[in-house]
Amino acid sequence: MNREFIFSNPKTIKWLQQDCISVVGDDWYRRRAKDDASVWFRSLAKKAGRGKNGTTQQGCYLVSANGDLLAFINTNSFEHFTSRMQNGMKKWNQLPADQKKAVIPAAKNHDYKLNVPPIDPSRDKVFEVQSRALTQNAGKLSRWNSQGKVGGLSTLGHLWIKQQEWDSFIKQINGLELNQKIVFPNRITHRIARFHLVDNTRGEGPAWRMKDIKTAVLFVTRTSKGYQIQGDFHLENTTDKRSYMANLTGLLTLANKQPKSWTMTVYGKHQGEGRFTRNARPGAQPLAFTFEYLAKPEDIRPVDLVPPQHMRWQRGYWEAEKH
Repeated sequence: MNREFIFSNPKTIKWLQQDCISVVGDDWYRRRAKDDASVWFRSLAKKAGRGKNGTTQQGCYLVSANGDLLAFINTNSFEHFTSRMQNGMKKWNQLPADQKKAVIPAAKNHDYKLNVPPIDPSRDKVFEVQSRALTQNAGKLSRWNSQGKVGGLSTLGHLWIKQQEWDSFIKQINGLELNQKIVFPNRITHRIARFHLVDNTRGEGPAWRMKDIKTAVLFVTRTSKGYQIQGDFHLENTTDKRSYMANLTGLLTLANKQPKSWTMTVYGKHQGEGRFTRNARPGAQPLAFTFEYLAKPEDIRPVDLVPPQHMRWQRGYWEAEKH
């Protein structure tokens, strides 16, 4: 469920910053995993009347340090959210002082068979990925004015590249002469195409399947400024009548055989919608993605380590060109 109206509201942000410790998790993992944190969360969701027979537990929970459920709501309405949370805060204010200072036990027993193992930003490559719906008027592109509809804001995601994938790539481009061109690694190209060129501006967009890829090819050219990356994508799902035709341009610069800066932009026309991304604009409309490499591990925030959305299928994500 898209909650951009709630969590882009200044009052909500101020309340969360001043009165709460915010924790965000993916319901898909929590309802399946067997680690301590997931087991605890399922018990909390049960108190809220969620998660019956393995169904969704998504929503907004207000919880005390002792694990007492103070309030729960699953809504897109800012007014309903605020009212329910205010009632929860009243319960919090009535709690004895010792219950407000409880020590939360460390969550152990991590279930990495299901949950995504954490990325190592000191070695692996992490990109911030943003998508935005655009509009074209008289040949000029601008942000789409949604006029209050869902989908007008940019969305945030992450592209992961393993260190060994980078090591293989750097060996190929190190020997390039000026203006010489080679094919960008097919595995990463398919990863970008299938799992990151997804229209998620209105919610949780469906990944592209292998057979949806009609064209996905990128080239790397050595220039006087670094390494230029260019290519094209044609993605089409005839069943859902979704399509995206776009081109990618990017620039990679190196320092000591590591990326100093790496940015890529994808622009094209998208058409169609998914199960959780209803109410798409009619016809093929401009949609853009930006990829920015987070070069300094010390600058990476916790939010930057959120796994890619489609990492739920880990093998498929890492081996996107095979499955």
